Amino acid sequence: MKEESKKELLEMFDKFYLKVDFRIAHLKTVAKEAGYNLDLSVESLNEIEEIILKMNVDENHALFDDIAS
Repeated sequence: MKEESKKELLEMFDKFYLKVDFRIAHLKTVAKEAGYNLDLSVESLNEIEEIILKMNVDENHALFDDIAS
């Protein structure tokens, strides 16, 4: 891997990481509106799975990065 590529990847990760709290809050809001209660417990992973399936979340979906967070 080129040094520039590593630098670009680190910059992309930093940008992603800086938005993690916002993304989690956004996902919790969207989930609540859909009738789910995401409390960040292991059990709420089942609800995240349901959201993914119900909303057809894939890498092009607006919630993809929120769920990845």
